[in-house]
Amino acid sequence: MIWRILLALAQIAIVAGLATQAQWTLQHGTRVRLETEPVDPRSLFQGDYVRLAYPVARSPLPFRPVAGETVWLTLAPQGETWSVTAVTRARPAPPAVAIRATAPDKAAGRLVLGLETIFVPEGEGRAIEDLAPGRRIYLDAVVAADGNARPAALLIDGRIAYRSGLF
Repeated sequence: MIWRILLALAQIAIVAGLATQAQWTLQHGTRVRLETEPVDPRSLFQGDYVRLAYPVARSPLPFRPVAGETVWLTLAPQGETWSVTAVTRARPAPPAVAIRATAPDKAAGRLVLGLETIFVPEGEGRAIEDLAPGRRIYLDAVVAADGNARPAALLIDGRIAYRSGLF
């Protein structure tokens, strides 16, 4: 009987830890704005979402990574968005702001930032996609010290179309 209680407590701790990590990143990470464009707004199994592509994910690489390899994109503000200033295999030293990306399976593919899919409330994915053509779309993301990034807000023409967060 005691092992069932311990198992239940362990499961609760894991879920609470994941939620806490996400909220910690949103509260204490560095906020960056990335230029983006929508790709696809709906999944029959998961509900509405906005699928995004980022110009920074197509940054020229000074080396040829193997599929699944971690690549670090060092970012710096440039105008109203942040741009890539360096691409490295090694994690940059603080205080550099760097997103941890993953090399794709395909040689010519985009780096995977972990920000490609943003789930939105039911019915809003199509509305966001319909607003998008010909407009400037940005994602405000928060980058943690470990390089993981979380979406904070999706902006269309400077106005918040969707805000992310747990609390």
